[in-house]
Amino acid sequence: TNQVARPIIKNCEFIGGNSYNMATAPIATAAPVYDLMIRDCYFSVVTDSGVYIDIAGTSNTGLVANCYFASADLSTTGIPGLVAGVSGCFAAGLYDDDGIDDMSA
Repeated sequence: TNQVARPIIKNCEFIGGNSYNMATAPIATAAPVYDLMIRDCYFSVVTDSGVYIDIAGTSNTGLVANCYFASADLSTTGIPGLVAGVSGCFAAGLYDDDGIDDMSA
């Protein structure tokens, strides 16, 4: 339940398994985070929940940057549709299946 300080997830590839969707978000925390950094990650297939990053609690801070969501449409779902619990985090340089840099938070 204590807030986690400065977790870093960088240069990871989340590809699912045997052409199947990932059942849940491949990145999930059990506690709120402070100064989160998720960058340069690749998310291949969709998740059953539609969420790729699930951050617990509220009052989270940090940055999600330079990530590619191969099977998502950021213009439809927006960042909150893909990333849960990051109301205090910033998002920049995110790409979707169209290759469009949506730069939305």
